[in-house]
Amino acid sequence: MKKIFSIVCIMVLILGTTSFFSPKMKAVTNSNNSFDEIYNEAQNHLGKPYQLGGNGPSVFDCSGYTKYVINKVTGISIPRTASQQYTASDKISKENVKKGDFVFFNYGSGIAHVGIYIGDGKMINAQNNGVKIDNIYGSGWGEYLVGFGRLINLKDKLGSKEYYTLDDTSLRSQKNWDSSIVVTVERGAQVVIDLDSAQNDSDWYKVTYGSKFGYMPKKYFSINPVIKNAYAKDITSLRKQATWDSGVSVEIPKGAKVVIQLQTNSGDWYKVEYNGTVGYMPLKYFSDNAVVKTYYAPETVNLRSSANWNSAVVTTIPLGYAAQVDIQSNQGDWYEVTFQGKTGWIPIQYLTAERFFDSYTANDSINFRSERKWDSNVVASCAKGDTVSVVKNSNVNGWVEIMYQGTRGYIPVQYLTVIK
Repeated sequence: MKKIFSIVCIMVLILGTTSFFSPKMKAVTNSNNSFDEIYNEAQNHLGKPYQLGGNGPSVFDCSGYTKYVINKVTGISIPRTASQQYTASDKISKENVKKGDFVFFNYGSGIAHVGIYIGDGKMINAQNNGVKIDNIYGSGWGEYLVGFGRLINLKDKLGSKEYYTLDDTSLRSQKNWDSSIVVTVERGAQVVIDLDSAQNDSDWYKVTYGSKFGYMPKKYFSINPVIKNAYAKDITSLRKQATWDSGVSVEIPKGAKVVIQLQTNSGDWYKVEYNGTVGYMPLKYFSDNAVVKTYYAPETVNLRSSANWNSAVVTTIPLGYAAQVDIQSNQGDWYEVTFQGKTGWIPIQYLTAERFFDSYTANDSINFRSERKWDSNVVASCAKGDTVSVVKNSNVNGWVEIMYQGTRGYIPVQYLTVIK
């Protein structure tokens, strides 16, 4: 029985060979190793036989096993016997026990057995039947359980976390600058860093970007986003320096997309990039959401000079043409819309956000018809190679509805080639 062998084991070790004794160690020695490393090594010996006084690696007794595993992984030498290990440990309550702590048992004559706690009420230990995993509360164990002790303060598993590249960064295939480049990550891109893959911040960490991974010191990444896309709320003049008194770097159209460098602020001013040109501007002049969006005219649309039907027509958007809608300009259902440099107003329901046509090229000179038949009137003509807009899902018996230079007509689709 494991009880008898454990008692004999401890008695022999106490009364016999003094070479088994180790100097008393300070309780809870810190280690940079994790429980996973301890457990991986412990599992390497599953099934190996029990032998009184066995120090490993081929045979073990209970305390010889715990001592061997800890020393193999951490290089730390702990006391040899179960009793000595118990004495040297900091006692831990059931509520605070961690994986990697030791589990101690007393069969009536003092501490006589020890195992390594692996969580879920289980331990890995060397017992009569060899190295096994046992339920510490099960029959033959639970009634002799004394409690838990901690001799090694293992590093908690930190897991993985999202970071952002501070600049364009080339991940390496190994943990050194001489190794090959796996992938170059653009500035501001999100990566995942395995925080357990290095000992300290100056070391090289495993970094995953998309489906690829490599290595890089953590100092090249930020826990917070470093750039963001934004949109100019209005026509905006970037400054050459972070002050209104400096010259204009570049003028940004209303609604234009910019890149803001979030870690470059001087007070309210941030470094802003637009089409390769860099300048400065307070953040309040930009929106996180698009302020101008592209809409299409599902039929001919007249833009008005103000947000009411009684105002004058400013310009007309032909069927299928794109216009720019100022999303922040609404007065009720009416929005400010710009088409070919002219601005007017129209209720948003008269436009559609979905492009409802595909672009084709004419295979030859084509006459477009007023109906889906050859004997109908010619409404427009195009030259070979001209671009023609074809209304989606308009194919009826091979004829499709087209829009060409503001005119709607019909033509068999075989006379056109889709632009991919």
